[in-house]
Amino acid sequence: MSESEATTDAGLGGAVKRITELAERSVTAGERLMIERNKELNALLVFKPDSSVPHQIDLPRHFRSKITSVDQVAAAIKRFVGMFEQPPIVYYSAQSVRIVLDTDYQSDRCVTCSLSHTPVWGQLSVIKTTTFEQEGLLRFLRFHIGEDNLDEAGRKLVNWLRTVEIRTGETATRNIGTGRESLGRAVDSEVKSLAGEMPEQITISARVFTDRALRERQHVPCLVDFSPLRKEFRIVPEPNAIEDAVDHELAALEVFLVDAIASLELDCEIACLFGDA
Repeated sequence: MSESEATTDAGLGGAVKRITELAERSVTAGERLMIERNKELNALLVFKPDSSVPHQIDLPRHFRSKITSVDQVAAAIKRFVGMFEQPPIVYYSAQSVRIVLDTDYQSDRCVTCSLSHTPVWGQLSVIKTTTFEQEGLLRFLRFHIGEDNLDEAGRKLVNWLRTVEIRTGETATRNIGTGRESLGRAVDSEVKSLAGEMPEQITISARVFTDRALRERQHVPCLVDFSPLRKEFRIVPEPNAIEDAVDHELAALEVFLVDAIASLELDCEIACLFGDA
């Protein structure tokens, strides 16, 4: 290595060393404290019931955390209760369960568990506006709804669809009126199935929400509408059947939350209210 190259390497090494020293000195004690505080806040933002984050910590003005199931609500309340002057408030709806930590900043300081519908329940919400052909309805009941979610009449409908033969044809008609005669055609249909008569009503049972803690199945009675001439089927939930089922599920959710809160045996009262915070 030449003398000039050695001098250049030494100069670069010295420059890197000086930059490193300046960078280290630029991190003040206050900044180091802020870094440690951010680590604590980041741990809170990703909620883990068994994590060891200091309980006494001043939350920032905008603090929103998430939990993945309503069975974590009690752990979240236990963790944050006593942090503010007022106890937390739990709000629940068909969209989410939300724990408001600070009533002065309801939407900014909270822990939220989002609720989503199961695939079967999602199908029920649009089923009444859907028209099926024979094969289409058979596939829908077997694969989108599932025979395990059908009552006895529903499973009979599946067997009926497997074996039914629907035939339509035209016949000539002769109409004789006063002083005139006309010819026309009429459409006839013939429906035969080895499974007997088609059920006129079935019941679909399914979980409303995907949450692992909400396992109850709700029941939706449906009418089977069949047009032989058009070879079309419709599955129509009875009036208010879906809405009533959701109301029953929310009532069960309220019982679950109230029992979870009571199990904490806290010194303060935690309100559990229906609606969005």
